[in-house]
Amino acid sequence: GDLFETNIFNRWVADPKRRQYECCDFFPYGHVDKCPPHVFNTFDGFLITKEVSENFERVSTKNFHTLIFNLCDEDVAMTEYIIKYIAHMFQYPFYVTEVVIAFKSWTGCGKDTLVRILQRLMGMKHVGITADCQNLFGNFNDIMEDKLCLFVNELESKKGLEYQEMLKDLATTKFNLINKKHDKPYYQRNCARVFVLGNQNNLVNIQQNDRRYTVIKSGFGLVKNTSDPDKSARIGDFWEQLYKDMDSYNWAKSLYDFLMTVDLKNFNPKKPPRTETKEIMRFKNINPLFFFLREIIESKTEDANGTPHFQGFAPREVK
Repeated sequence: GDLFETNIFNRWVADPKRRQYECCDFFPYGHVDKCPPHVFNTFDGFLITKEVSENFERVSTKNFHTLIFNLCDEDVAMTEYIIKYIAHMFQYPFYVTEVVIAFKSWTGCGKDTLVRILQRLMGMKHVGITADCQNLFGNFNDIMEDKLCLFVNELESKKGLEYQEMLKDLATTKFNLINKKHDKPYYQRNCARVFVLGNQNNLVNIQQNDRRYTVIKSGFGLVKNTSDPDKSARIGDFWEQLYKDMDSYNWAKSLYDFLMTVDLKNFNPKKPPRTETKEIMRFKNINPLFFFLREIIESKTEDANGTPHFQGFAPREVK
C-alpha cells in the first residue's frame, strides 16, 4: 500500500516477543560470552574483532615480544608472566586478578607504547590512562566506566604513598561506583587490571607483607638516547617499524590471535614471579625491631645439655 508515518510504540509494547532486559551490566568476554540473557551487556567486543579485512595475512609479532622482554629487563620468567597476563586479559577479561603491576623505567623504554598497543586491540573505550589519581578516586570517575585495564601514568612517590591503599582496593573490589557528571551514580562490575607507570625510585610504597604489587624495573635496551650511533639507529628503526605495525590490521589481528591462543592452563595471574626491585623496596619498610630479634635468634648457641644460649642474655632457671 501507500507509505505513511505512524507511531508503532503501542504495538511494540504489546508485542510479547519484544526484546527487553531487566538491567545493564558490564560482562566482557573472551572465548565465551557468559552474560545472562536478562542483562543488557555494555561490552560489545574488542575493537580489533569489529574490523574486517578480506585480505588478512598472518604476520610476525616478534617486536611485541621484544618490547615486553625489554620492559621486564630481559627477565625470562617475568616476560613469560607478563605476556600470559596480557593474554589472560583477553581470554578471561571478567576475571579480577587482585594484582597491581608497576613498571619503573627510564623515559623511552616503551611503557606508553604498551598502552597504545592495548588501545589498538581493545579500543579506547576499554583502556584508560591518567596522570591524575583524582580521575579515579575524586568526585567524578568517568574514566572507570567499561574499563578492562587502567594505567596510572607518571605516578610520583608522594602520590604513590597517598593512594596506595586505594589502588590496591581498585584491583580487588568486585564493583565500582561510577559517578559521571550530570548523571546518576550506579554500580558496575569491576574488570579493570591496574597498571602503574613511572620513573621514580620509590614509585609505590611496598609494605613488608605486601601481596598486591608487582614491581618491575625495565631495561635500557630500547632507549634510543645512547652515545652509540649505530645502536641508536637500530633502536630507531625498531620503533619506526613497531609504530607502522600498530597501524596495520594484519599485525594487530595477528597479535590478537596469538594472545587468544596462548596456553593458560596452569597460569595463575595472582602468583607473579618475585623481583629484586620489589624485594629491595619491601626490605626498606621492615621494622628495625624484626632485624634485632632475628639477630638474637640467629646468634643462639647450645651448651652440653642442649640448653639454648643467646648472645648477650644469661640463661634463667625455670622452676
